[in-house]
Amino acid sequence: MFELKTKNKKLRFTFRLTLTTIFLTLLALSSLAIGFTSFLFGRQNASDLSAQIIEQTSNRIDLRIRSLLDVALSHSKINENLINAGLLRLTEARHSELLTSKDFPAVSSYFLEVMKVHKELAYLSLAIENTGEYCMLERKQENITSRRFIRNADNLIEIHDYEYHHDGEVTHRVSEYNGYDPRKRPWYVAAKEAGKQTWPDSFVFWGTNEVSTTPGKTCATPIYSEGRLQYVLTADFELRDLSNFLKNKIHVGNSGRGRPFIIEQRADGTRRVVAHPRAEILTEMTKPPEQDGETILTVVPGQDLQPTLVPIENFPDTVVRAFAKNIPDSFSNEERVVSLSFNVGNEHFIGSYQRLRGSNYPDWITCMVMPTSDVLGSVQRNNLVNLIIGLTAFALTSLMCILLSTRISSPLRNVASENERIGTFDLTANPVGRSHITEVDQLLVATESMKKSLRSFAKYVPTELVRELVSSQNEAQLGGQRATLTVYFSDIQDFTSIAEKLSAEDLVDHLEDYLTAMSEQITHDHGTIDKYIGDAVMAFWGAPIPNKNHAADACRAALANQDKLQELCKTWRGQGKPELWTRIGISSGELVIGNMGSEERLNYTVIGNPVNLASRLESLNKVYGTKIIISQNTKELISDVFVVRPLDLVAVKGQEVGNFIYELVGFRNEATRKMVELADEYESALKTYIDSRFEEAAKKFEVITRQFPYDAPTTLLLKRCRHFCDHPPSNWDGVHRMSFK
Repeated sequence: MFELKTKNKKLRFTFRLTLTTIFLTLLALSSLAIGFTSFLFGRQNASDLSAQIIEQTSNRIDLRIRSLLDVALSHSKINENLINAGLLRLTEARHSELLTSKDFPAVSSYFLEVMKVHKELAYLSLAIENTGEYCMLERKQENITSRRFIRNADNLIEIHDYEYHHDGEVTHRVSEYNGYDPRKRPWYVAAKEAGKQTWPDSFVFWGTNEVSTTPGKTCATPIYSEGRLQYVLTADFELRDLSNFLKNKIHVGNSGRGRPFIIEQRADGTRRVVAHPRAEILTEMTKPPEQDGETILTVVPGQDLQPTLVPIENFPDTVVRAFAKNIPDSFSNEERVVSLSFNVGNEHFIGSYQRLRGSNYPDWITCMVMPTSDVLGSVQRNNLVNLIIGLTAFALTSLMCILLSTRISSPLRNVASENERIGTFDLTANPVGRSHITEVDQLLVATESMKKSLRSFAKYVPTELVRELVSSQNEAQLGGQRATLTVYFSDIQDFTSIAEKLSAEDLVDHLEDYLTAMSEQITHDHGTIDKYIGDAVMAFWGAPIPNKNHAADACRAALANQDKLQELCKTWRGQGKPELWTRIGISSGELVIGNMGSEERLNYTVIGNPVNLASRLESLNKVYGTKIIISQNTKELISDVFVVRPLDLVAVKGQEVGNFIYELVGFRNEATRKMVELADEYESALKTYIDSRFEEAAKKFEVITRQFPYDAPTTLLLKRCRHFCDHPPSNWDGVHRMSFK
């Protein structure tokens, strides 16, 4: 019953009537609101929808642009690293010298392989500051041409052209110098002024045939040696390819009057359209401005008129010109999509623009525009369809609501009656039935199950006590118990520096691969993962299921995880991802295990000194250059199965008493003779060291060093022995006390 209080009496309504009335009222109001809003704001919806389409398409264009730019950026950086590493020399004997034209064959060969793989690249080049010599590769349809400007014995520049045909044939010709000086080209001047990798303004390329109207974009990278500019590297792609992408892959609207395009904000404050579905309108023939001799803009030698990108105010596309007027001269650097609307004549357009997202990219603006009429017609048709569907749905829903309320109300009345009896602890068996409605049926089943459970419970305790427990709200209690367990801590080596080099998304994905592999092995070896602390993992063995082999299982998991990391790092190297190496500390002892926390939040975990010790042991790997360190208690539990090496007698921070720490070397049945020999000899030397016989210990460590020159613990103890030989310690007890966690 639904109850309504009035001044003199209470009005009650049945659930069936209440449910039906509420459903029909809400449905009627919703239908009217939807219909009214649909007709009233149809035009606004059209604008919003078209804006969303434009924004989504802009994002797609943005991704395409960045994929092209990233190829140029990455290979410029790779080429710079190769040159600095001396890997593009013609012979190994000259690796320490600066590049000269004698190395151009090696440079050309490398550039050729890069251009075969990356079809997006139109040019790769290297210019030498001191001599003006120049090596470039240009893509010409199916062939690639290498042009090399080389000074001959008379210190005159000769041009050597090598054309690499797709069938493997190479043709070579030598021609006279044409006056081209790379050091006076805009891209070279821009790189020299910037002093770092930069994107000069887009310009029309000078091709090997000396006739070009192909605009392109250059990533220019200056390379310095001892503070002096030595070379400028470039990686270029043609803007024609980007225009073809806009023409063939991006379709805006239904009328064909929508279009995407890209505007470049140039260094002098002007703007140019650098990509448009009609690539042929990007350039015009003009007389270049007077220059000071430092920068040469000539593209086709011997002509007064030179091809150049059309200024935005003269661009042939009137819609683009009108759109560009709505972009402020300076706007926020936020990489967000900005929507706008404007008119061209009597036609209304909507569009959007946004800066190219990401750092170290050119100052480009991705633009999209389309007539509003492209989406308005379909929205109006949708409004009519929605009205018809809404009226039909209202009629059908009204009938269904009446039937549904009837089906629901009957079993609910039964449930209400049963709950009243349960409230007085009347648990007489009286089945409440079933329902075809899932939620109602679950309620019926739950009610019957509760009655059965309470009847069972009543057989063990007095009925009055049961009634008290039913009415109370008991919760889980804090508490724990003592048990001997093994605790495991691991942490990634140099994780902070690795994290700084990756984006947040790449870091999360990379860390997921690592933690998944580590966690699977821990679980496989019967461990319980307590928590993840950033890149660190804390786990324990022996609870909640008792395990007498807890220490051995923990060590088995640690060795398996180190082996797994070997495989993962090999895979990551192939994928260009940073390697992740982990350090592990393991400690065994008596702990408290159980529900820890507060009354509001519980956590099933362990506390005790072995937990702190395992964390300290993990950190000690950095000191001793090891991967897995275990405590003395753990060693005593696993020494018959595993090979261990005593590393030192150590008192970790916070403790005064020293304990032996051990390196977990491997399984005893898999250990090599050298592994056992190293462990035995090291243990003998360590005992001598602890007995304060430092000279004798140093000699033993020196013998080990000759056999195992890269063993970090031996090197550390040898250095310590030599120090104590010169500076004997007072009150020596053999314990090395750590001052850090």
